[in-house]
Amino acid sequence: MKLKEAIKGQRVVVIYPGRFQPMGSHHFQAYKHLVSKFGKANVFVATSDKTEAKSPLNFNEKKKVISAYGVPPKQIVKVKNPYRSDEITSKLPDDTAVLWAVGAKDGDRLVSGKYFDKYKKGVDLLPYKERGYIYIVPHVSLKVNGQEMSGTAIRQALGNKDLSPKERKDIFKQITGFNNPSIEKMLYNKLT
Repeated sequence: MKLKEAIKGQRVVVIYPGRFQPMGSHHFQAYKHLVSKFGKANVFVATSDKTEAKSPLNFNEKKKVISAYGVPPKQIVKVKNPYRSDEITSKLPDDTAVLWAVGAKDGDRLVSGKYFDKYKKGVDLLPYKERGYIYIVPHVSLKVNGQEMSGTAIRQALGNKDLSPKERKDIFKQITGFNNPSIEKMLYNKLT
């Protein structure tokens, strides 16, 4: 039974916010974990269209990568602020409870304010207009050639000009878990 069915008729929506520059297979594993707990229709990936040196991909490029994992395009939402996600919550019934799914480090930072509280299984949830909840996603390690990959390391690996086309394809497959020459080329061009 999905969690959404266990809570007295109240819908629970999960927002998985992030820069996703780009989404790696570890992010997708976290997404699959959320879907297994809350149901595919209740899990949204929220990301902005903001670009800068550490965030070179625009929303449409990120959506292309995220969709390649099998995340339904309608569940990938362009938001101004992923930790508010008004573009998602404004379309929800007022009694909906909303969880933001983040890593432990971000979760600790977010609950220090007045709006967010840590999600506790079995506790009645308030509607999103009153309170948001932080769901800590289990850490998923992504290692390439034995090295733990951060967002910066992923971008450096995918944009490495010193790699042969075969090496680049292998690195792309290790990071994403799939083969897609057009996305591989787009990322290489964006990240070099």
